[in-house]
Amino acid sequence: MSHVTVQCGCGRQMTTIGTAPRGTFRCGCGARALVTVEDRGECFGMAENGERCRFSPVRESMKDYGVSLCRDHLEGYCGVLKTIAQGEKAAETVTKAIEIEMNEGRMVFPDPTEEDTERERMYAAQSVVYYIRIGDVIKIGTTKNMKARMSQLIPDEILATEPGSGELENMRHKQFRHLRVRGERFRPEDDLLSHIRMILEHYGPPMITGYVQVPQQSGGKLPADAPVGA
Repeated sequence: MSHVTVQCGCGRQMTTIGTAPRGTFRCGCGARALVTVEDRGECFGMAENGERCRFSPVRESMKDYGVSLCRDHLEGYCGVLKTIAQGEKAAETVTKAIEIEMNEGRMVFPDPTEEDTERERMYAAQSVVYYIRIGDVIKIGTTKNMKARMSQLIPDEILATEPGSGELENMRHKQFRHLRVRGERFRPEDDLLSHIRMILEHYGPPMITGYVQVPQQSGGKLPADAPVGA
């Protein structure tokens, strides 16, 4: 129970009664009082010094938001929720405006430049289907930029890659659907492991493709024999 000081109506400070129920106080004048203090726990927020907030949570924080917060932290929390709601509303408004413009034919997209076309061709040329181990499962996916994709997934091991795009990826998913755990994750059983060994024998170590840059010396065109990827 929190530390409580109780003053009697006669002006003297009351003391607790050891043999009485918890929260029972008495005064030298003979008066008695039973005090009940509601334990509200601790605020879930952090103080500026990085330590746990020491202020008591307000009742409406748990009632309305399901989290214990003091008055100041509750105001900040509500501010964040308001900002998120405003952002979502703004995004929805922009999306609707774009749909209207496209439906009425007022939105015109510029034609891709020669450099844009060449960059897209280079990305497509380095597209791979990858096999990576994440924990106890193997993920089969596809990407045009292995460096960027692996930095997102942070796999335990990059097992193999084979040239291909989404069509080949879908074919591999169907091929090993009997091993599917969920989504693009599969159990590492013999037939899948044997397939990965075959890819390594045929294509060698995994290709770690990356960002592409259109060469300027060739007028924005990539020589036919130039390698792609990194």
